[in-house]
Order: sequence, then C-alpha cells, then structure tokens
Amino acid sequence: ATISGEIRHEIKEVPPVPRPSVGQRLGRFIRWIVVLFLVGATLLWLVPDKMKGVGDTVTGRPLASLGWGLVALLGFPVAMILVLVLTLALTMAFGLMTLNKAVALVLVLGGVTGILLAAKLWIAVSYLAPAVAAFAGGRWLLTRGEKTEKSRYLSLLVGLILIALLGMVPIVGAPIHWLVSLIGLGAGALWSVRYRSRGPQS
Repeated sequence: ATISGEIRHEIKEVPPVPRPSVGQRLGRFIRWIVVLFLVGATLLWLVPDKMKGVGDTVTGRPLASLGWGLVALLGFPVAMILVLVLTLALTMAFGLMTLNKAVALVLVLGGVTGILLAAKLWIAVSYLAPAVAAFAGGRWLLTRGEKTEKSRYLSLLVGLILIALLGMVPIVGAPIHWLVSLIGLGAGALWSVRYRSRGPQS
C-alpha cells in the first residue's frame, strides 16, 4: 500500500501565558497580608496563650515543627482512606441486613466527615499555619537583643510583610510559602501534643 500526496508537519504556536502585572501582584500582596492579619489578630484575641505557645514552638523547634507538619500533611490522605474504607464496610454490612436507612445515614456521615477533614486541612494550611508562623517570625525579629515586644499585633504584621516579600521572589517564592505553612502546621500539632501530655496549666 502506498500513501499518495504530500506530508506536511505543522507546529501549532502556543501563545505565551501573560504574566501578572505589577498592579496585580501588588493587589495580591496586600490582600494576602490583610486576610492573614485578620486571621492572626482573631487568634491573638481569642486564644493568645495558645498563639504564643505555638509561636514559641516555631522559633524554638523549627526542624521538629517542619517534621510534624509533613506528618500532618501526609496523614490527611491516610485519614481520608480510613474514612472511605469504614464507610464502604458499614454500607455493605447494613446493605446485607437490608437496613436502607442506616446505609443512607452512613453514606451521609462519611461524606460529611470527608468534607470536614478537607476543609479543616485547607483552612489550617492556607490561613492558620501561615498566620502562626508569621507571628513567630515577627516576634523573633522584634525581640532580638533582649528587646521587649511592643505589640503582638505589630509582630504579626511584620512577620506577614516579611513572608509576603519573600513569596514574591521568583522561583523560591512558592516553596517558601509551603515551608512556612508546614512549619506553622507542625508547630500547632507539636504544641498540642505536648500541652495535652502535661495537662492544662493554670
């Protein structure tokens, strides 16, 4: 068999992805600081002792906090798989017993549990952990040389501005944000475990 005609090889041109303008980057910069400042300020107002404790864990044990952050992040898919397996097992068991209402209830509870776990992780990684890490970093900068902390809210703002500026650096910006989130997430988990192990303090 032969192929008649000519063969043409055309390379389709892909238009370059437009880079965000300076105004757009500045807008994201300001929005990120404002949102995280509101989150951190709320935590400082509602749970100041816990915020300080987690912040001290960030500065005192950064590597351990990073390790715990990785464990917490990797533990999320494990928890989702356990929820799925338990939901399927109970659904099959109740289905064999023809308990249709129980099957529906298990499916609803399993779905709600999965959604709550995903929402909790997203909120922690996107908002809570960066706010805690920023507060710890700003507090560490402003209290160097045995200086007294003038305002916890100022420490939070300074830390957020520093992280935002580092996040705007090309190539390394995204990894820095992830690193900050993991350290803040791990510090919260580590502080909670240590706090519960020694019991509430008066």
